[in-house]
Amino acid sequence: MGLDRIALISDVHGNLTALEAVLADIEGRGIERVFNLGDYAGKGPRGQAVVDRCQEVCEVNILGNWDDFLPDPERVEDSEGLRWWRNELREDQWAWLRGLPFCHDFLLSGRQVRLFHASSADVHHRIVFDHDEKQYASFFENTRRPGTGRCRRSLGTPTFTTRSTRRTAGGRSSTPARSATVSVTRRLGT
Repeated sequence: MGLDRIALISDVHGNLTALEAVLADIEGRGIERVFNLGDYAGKGPRGQAVVDRCQEVCEVNILGNWDDFLPDPERVEDSEGLRWWRNELREDQWAWLRGLPFCHDFLLSGRQVRLFHASSADVHHRIVFDHDEKQYASFFENTRRPGTGRCRRSLGTPTFTTRSTRRTAGGRSSTPARSATVSVTRRLGT
């Protein structure tokens, strides 16, 4: 069986220039399937254009922490910057962002994969670079959040990154994607 090729992007945060450069690189590599793992707006000045572009080109779009809290009408935390980033988006984009799925399950080269933004628990819960073994193992737990079924073979997240391959006593490894801000983790031997 041949290997499927997809591109995973995330954390664009309103940077349309960077998004267009990444999309051009993806196209130049002959990859046709683009999955966005969240955080479309905020921090950068062109959230509206980024959302429009991702709706146009991404086969899959999932919820990030900024997509959840920025357009939230009940958000307590507020600042001039947050108001500006929120108002830079159209109202229909607020609803689209808040309605994005928490995760996406699919088959990739015969393996079941579940993609999510920060952790399998919540878009606001992060596994940081200096994680302990229990936090690392949480990547392989079944999520409380709904997917299309049990996913025990592969998981992915954009906000957990490493600099090198790491093997643990449990036989797991984490390898960062080449030239990307996303790493995909997977359980080996299952």
